[in-house]
Amino acid sequence: MNLGLKDKVVLITGTNNPEGIGATAALAFAREGAKVAMVYKKLNHSYDKDKIGSNGFDRYL
Repeated sequence: MNLGLKDKVVLITGTNNPEGIGATAALAFAREGAKVAMVYKKLNHSYDKDKIGSNGFDRYL
């Protein structure tokens, strides 16, 4: 299938797991001829229940 992606640039975030959806998407784009850039950032945060807001999201991101 030609999706018209040859020589297009694709940025995929969240590729730290080689079996995850980010890495799978990167491989699929590359197979279609796209130039793929992959990035991820691993953050080590300890759990602190006092930093969690009432909506469940971390207020300090």
